[in-house]
Amino acid sequence: MRPTRPRLLLTYLLALAGCARSAPHTTSAVVSTAAATRLAAAPDQYFTIRGGVRLRYREVGRGEPVILLHGYTQRLELMSELADSLAKDFRVIVPDQRGFGESSKFSDPARFGRVMGDDAIALLDAVQLRRAHLVGHSMGALVAANVAARFPDRVRTATLLAGPFFPDSAGLASLGAPWVSALERGEGFRTFLMWLFPEISDSVAAGASAELLAANDKGSLVAAMRAMGGLIVSPERAGRLRAPALVAVGTGDPLLPQSRAMAAWWPSARFLEIPGVNHVDVMLRPEVLRAMRDMITAGATPRPGSSP
Repeated sequence: MRPTRPRLLLTYLLALAGCARSAPHTTSAVVSTAAATRLAAAPDQYFTIRGGVRLRYREVGRGEPVILLHGYTQRLELMSELADSLAKDFRVIVPDQRGFGESSKFSDPARFGRVMGDDAIALLDAVQLRRAHLVGHSMGALVAANVAARFPDRVRTATLLAGPFFPDSAGLASLGAPWVSALERGEGFRTFLMWLFPEISDSVAAGASAELLAANDKGSLVAAMRAMGGLIVSPERAGRLRAPALVAVGTGDPLLPQSRAMAAWWPSARFLEIPGVNHVDVMLRPEVLRAMRDMITAGATPRPGSSP
């Protein structure tokens, strides 16, 4: 049965509101050596990088390392279902990207964009990993592609879920400009949500917009969207990438053409198009999870004595 998109969106937003209103998850003085089996049970951990940026993350599971990067307006708790699923087989590390969740907030666009890719590398260094598999959703997919392009020796595979993969920053800026202006005028995300989820009503979009605004820092929302073009990977650069990639998107997602384009640019990419699935639901589709697991396993770190 085809999912009901308004219900999916409302479930997502209720989870977001719950995360925003709950007390912060405190870091224990000594982190247990036993790996958590659920992201919700994992302790918060923090590290600070140049510029005074403090980033929160959690770990769940054991095995091949996977960095899971959330999308715009999101936070690590909203990645729980995907993280818990992957943690059955892998070590999954989920950060709050700068500007979101419990990580540092900024209102200056210069503190976003390209430096968000640098944050992913800083996270790898913080957890003492030379290489990892990247899984990103929406804005997180754009970050993952940027990291793969700029730091190819740090990325084993890249899974890109429903990303805004425009060929240049101007295209992305043109799309986002009306929504940035609406945010700055205090009008919220209503028109953005009605574009992203075409089947929802105006009243549902208005309610969802209010929840998103309550759960996020307005300055960071505006700055992150203004700077997102700095993460763009051009067709020429994508054409030189050699890491295995999975690009997945639903036919109910208005960003479908952009994902098709990225899969065509990236020589070793596999493209997975899921009929009737929206921008959020693509993350947990069984066929996507299966393809992701297969690619991560095939691209796993070689055991000592084996070929690299």
